[in-house]
Amino acid sequence: MTIYNPLNQHQSSPGKDAPPCVSQDAYYAPPRGSNATITDTHVGAYLPVKGVRRILLTVMVLFIAVLGFAQDSWQRISPLPQEQTLNCVANIPGTDKVIAVGNGATVMISEDVGETWEIIHQPGNVPFDMDFIGVEFLDQENGFIYGDFKSLLMTMDGGYTWDVIYEGDSICESKILDTEFINEQRGFLIDGNNELMETSDGGVSWDTVDDVTSSSLTKIAFGNDQNGIIITSYFAIYRTSNGGENWIYDNNPQGLNIQILNDVYFLNDSLIFVSGYTPGENGNKICMSVDYGQSWEQVYVSWESSEDDQLIFFDDSCGVLIIPPFDWCCSSVRIISTMDGGQSWTKLPPISYTFHPRFVYSACSVGDSAIVTVGYNGSVHTSYDKGASWYPHFQQTFFGELSETWPINDTLWRSSFKY
Repeated sequence: MTIYNPLNQHQSSPGKDAPPCVSQDAYYAPPRGSNATITDTHVGAYLPVKGVRRILLTVMVLFIAVLGFAQDSWQRISPLPQEQTLNCVANIPGTDKVIAVGNGATVMISEDVGETWEIIHQPGNVPFDMDFIGVEFLDQENGFIYGDFKSLLMTMDGGYTWDVIYEGDSICESKILDTEFINEQRGFLIDGNNELMETSDGGVSWDTVDDVTSSSLTKIAFGNDQNGIIITSYFAIYRTSNGGENWIYDNNPQGLNIQILNDVYFLNDSLIFVSGYTPGENGNKICMSVDYGQSWEQVYVSWESSEDDQLIFFDDSCGVLIIPPFDWCCSSVRIISTMDGGQSWTKLPPISYTFHPRFVYSACSVGDSAIVTVGYNGSVHTSYDKGASWYPHFQQTFFGELSETWPINDTLWRSSFKY
């Protein structure tokens, strides 16, 4: 099967930031490989080709010098470290590193729990208008990122270099929404059409899983290489006990009273937690299964409702549910905590400052007590005490439009902006 490669259709200029999934005409470099000719438009004028080459060479040298001076003279002030929205963050197994991915083909790696970041733009030479939706690591070195154009990238050096191993569509809006690899070769993905696909060659090729037909798939998770579960946005779940060779559809799981399931977490091989909400009912719920998802018990219900709640565990006992609530519900993120392996849950006191839901598009645990969240316009926050208090590492001076700047002296600039 011939797969369309969208990378051949995009030549983005690495020095410009552009909105995702929009025309990039303003950022294209001039066409390469064209056979340009020199034409004399003045009657009686003649310029030798060698002279033209010398002039062009001189102009190029001057241009490079000016460009280098300009680059040395500018420094990013706001926002820091960058302004692209971040859609997912994950801890790299066996390390204290976290990796975040987001819009504008952005990858960021931190070795100090989100305080400082190394930024990688356009890994694998993907186009600027590609948005990364998620990231998953199998071990310290091997991982995957996925997103627009139904594309999958792989790293073998801990996230510092990437190669495109699969491009499934020519349309930017065609996405991979979730992946789950149970080993280096076998894995699954849910695409933008809510179809389940599987690979047996490390993600190079993918086939549709015929016995999973629901159009409302949201996430997939495995507790080991045999037992897995797929959650949906309409009560139902799929279960497997043979590594995904077969899937059992359960459209009315016993005790599972949540319509829209947002997250799923295996605490061990058989103990599973899910969270979500039911429209028309107040609050997100947490349900627990101790038998691989065959039956469920509700263990918590909150007042706040969210479609982006996330379950995080630090060990077999301690974990949190992070609830970035709907705007109509409240204006700050809520943290629900467990200290007994999910048997009981308690809402932590409100965070001391307005922790806006847009700041929590994704979260991950680091070590035995830290949490890193990422979100809108490059926001990064860290908790060092299991969610009780939070520290912003995201710096943005203002949220308006910069309309004009002009120099006052050698070091001071004055700017005019509006909100």
